[in-house]
This record gives sequence, structure tokens and C-alpha cells, in this order.
Amino acid sequence: MVHSALRRRYGKNGIYAGATHFADYWSRDSLFACLGALALNDFDQVRKTLDHFLAHLDQNGHVPLRIGARSEIRRYLRLPAGYGAVHTQDKGRNESYDGNLLLLIVAQQYEQASGKTLPRELLLRVQQWIDQRDQHGLLHQGPYADWEDSIKHRGVRLYTSVCYYRSLHAAAKLFIDDTYNIRAAQTLRAIQSWWNGKYFTDGPKQPTLMTAGNLLAITWGVASNEQAKSILHEVGMRKTICPPAGFWKPGVHDVYVPFFAIHLRDYHGMMEWSWLAALEIGAYRILGDERVALQKEERVRNLIERHGTLYEVYDADEPVRRLVYRSEHEFAWALGVLIAATKKEAQFLR
Repeated sequence: MVHSALRRRYGKNGIYAGATHFADYWSRDSLFACLGALALNDFDQVRKTLDHFLAHLDQNGHVPLRIGARSEIRRYLRLPAGYGAVHTQDKGRNESYDGNLLLLIVAQQYEQASGKTLPRELLLRVQQWIDQRDQHGLLHQGPYADWEDSIKHRGVRLYTSVCYYRSLHAAAKLFIDDTYNIRAAQTLRAIQSWWNGKYFTDGPKQPTLMTAGNLLAITWGVASNEQAKSILHEVGMRKTICPPAGFWKPGVHDVYVPFFAIHLRDYHGMMEWSWLAALEIGAYRILGDERVALQKEERVRNLIERHGTLYEVYDADEPVRRLVYRSEHEFAWALGVLIAATKKEAQFLR
């Protein structure tokens, strides 16, 4: 069921993000979904996705936030929304960072797995966009500029920093240049300074436990084994199948204000995300704890069977159905990460 659900999201130009209101090519969704497609040896679909985003770089080398509806709000309301490459956030007009980082990570994984190469001049433009924004091994982003795009926090954040660390190692392989590994070590030292004894804080200024950055720190080698065990203990202190985006209750100074009006202030707070459940499975498998990985995997598969598909977000293990918002179904991002996480040693999550 999981494999066929992901493949139903395969389109002419790559992997769509979802079945309804995310039926566009979103860079972070499509690229994380590519990890599952790689695990299925669906190399042609991964190549289509990478080529599509590379074909829509802006003049400076920025990877689009999405290719599809020009207005996310109009798309959700089923109104005419135009079509094209969108490079800035709908909420804050800020450029997203993780599209460039994830494209390099997936490009390196694709070339390693398929034995085929991508255009170096385009990949270099993607890397140069990042290089121009590096400040002592870290990236300083604007509000709404990463996957937690309802959060207005700016500056250095954990998720983006961990993605940056992994992308630098990818760049070292893509461009056969060890200086990127040296830069990655600088990024690693900065992230390690945010360890509070239990988990990595959300950068140097926010003490919150944000789940994605911490789980990716395990899968991408930022966390030591002891740190990884501590993180998984903290993330495991919940009653739900899927982990929340963060173990916190965002306030008015944290969240895009209109989200309060439509009862979505917790979208990147305690709302439960399926892709994080998949990532947690991968983290246990990478650590060699196959017993817990299988237990977690069974719970997620039971959740899929209960509701007929894998949804984007849940509330007390039920798909979110709010006054305005309905959780996306056949959520490619989570499907792809789940497939990658359930393969032997979760090799495509590394």
C-alpha cells in the first residue's frame, strides 16, 4: 500500500507533494519523497524531480519553494491561482533555504545509487547560492523560511543547520572537493554547542525541543550514539503514534498570526506529523535497534490501515479536521521517508 501510494504521486515532472491541496511540486516535499523513490530504485522519477527543479532555478541559483500554484491560499480555496515557479514564502516573502540543501543531498544520493550524473554547472549554481549566505559555517534565515513555515523565528535554527551539515558532505562528493568536509566540521561544532544535555535546542536562542532537527541529527550523523539515545528518549515521551513538530505551545510572537484565526497555531507545535514518525523509525534502525524500529513501524502501518492512507498531520492519532484545514492525504513526503526508513539499515536516510 505504501509503495503504490507514493507511486500515485509520481507526475510528468517529478513527485507531487500530495493528492489535493498540495498537488504541486514542493521542493522539500518532493525531495524528501525522492529518498523513498531511490529505495524503490525508481531512478527515472528521481531524475525527473531533480531536473525539474534545476530547470527552474532563478538567476542566482535558488531552488524554487514550489512549482505550481502561485498563490498557496487561492490553491487551497480551489480558486484560480496561476502557475509557475515560486521562490519566496507566501507568508513573509523570504527565500527558503532547505530546497537548495535538500537538492544537493538527493543529487548525491541519486548519483551514488544510479551511477548517472547530473549537470555540474547547475549543481554549482545551487551550491553557490548557499555559499554566498554562509556565515561562519551557519545560515541565518528569515521567518517562515524552512519546513516549519508557520513559525516566524529568524536567524540560526536547528533544522536548517543540520540540513546544511549533510549538504556540505554531499557537495564534497559531488564536486570532489574536501574543503566542503572541512566546512561541515565547522557547522558540526556550532550545532554541538546547542546540546543541553538532553537534546539539541533550536539554535542558540530558542530552548525548544524541535523534533525534525533532532531526528535528522541522528540520521545524518550530527549526534553521537549517547546523544541519539537521549533524543529518542525525549521524543518518545508522548502517547501518540506520530511525534509532534515540537514539544511546545507556540505563542502569538512565534506563529504567523492568521493561523490563530483558523485554529492552526499548533501546526508546528504539538500537531503530530507522519514524516517524523517515519524518521523516528529510521533513527532507531540506523542505531541498530531493530526491535523498537519494527514496533514503531507496525504502529504506523496500523495507523495507515485504520484510515486508509497516510495523512500529513494528526491530532490524537486522528487526521486533522479543523474548521478550515483538512490534513493532506497520500502525503508523499512521509510516504517516501517511511519507505526509506523501512529498508535495510535505512541507507537512503543517511
